[in-house]
Formats: sequence, C-alpha cells, structure tokens
Amino acid sequence: MMKLPICPKCNRQFTWREVNKDTSFLLWRPKLECRNCEGVFKLTIRSYVLASVVRILPVLVLAVLMNYEQLSKFPALLIFLLLLGFIIYMEPYLAKIKT
Repeated sequence: MMKLPICPKCNRQFTWREVNKDTSFLLWRPKLECRNCEGVFKLTIRSYVLASVVRILPVLVLAVLMNYEQLSKFPALLIFLLLLGFIIYMEPYLAKIKT
C-alpha cells in the first residue's frame, strides 16, 4: 500500500495537502517542510523525476487521443480530465524524502 512520507525527525506522517502544496512547483527540487518539528527535507532524485514524468503523462495522452479521427473531442477531453484528476490525487503518494 502506498503511504505518504514520514518525517525522519519526529516520525509524523505528512498530510496529503502538505505534500501536494510543497511539491506543486517542480522547477527546482521541492522540499517538504514538517509543520511539527520545522524540519526541511528534499525529495529523492527518483521521486523528483517520477513526479515530473507523471505530470507530463496526461498531456501526452491528450495529444494522442486528439489525433484519433474515430474519437470525438469530448471523450478525449473527459479521459484527459479523469487522468489528470487521478494523477493529482496520487502524486503525493509517490513522494519519497531523503533521510
């Protein structure tokens, strides 16, 4: 089962909202900040790369679906939105931090 990261200093589990907020901007390697002990932890390189690739996936799926002539635009956009929502929900569970 996938779990959210746990703070190595105080053993407090990060909430989904904290991880999502702290990792929402992936231009630089994001840092998770523990609200309990105020520790700051970087994501592992693997988590950073995985999050970057996963964020690109819905756009690639949309581009492929839009090129199918048999599929109308509405189902393609619906599939894109469902995939985007799923990825937004699951992405914090992919985050792993350096200890």
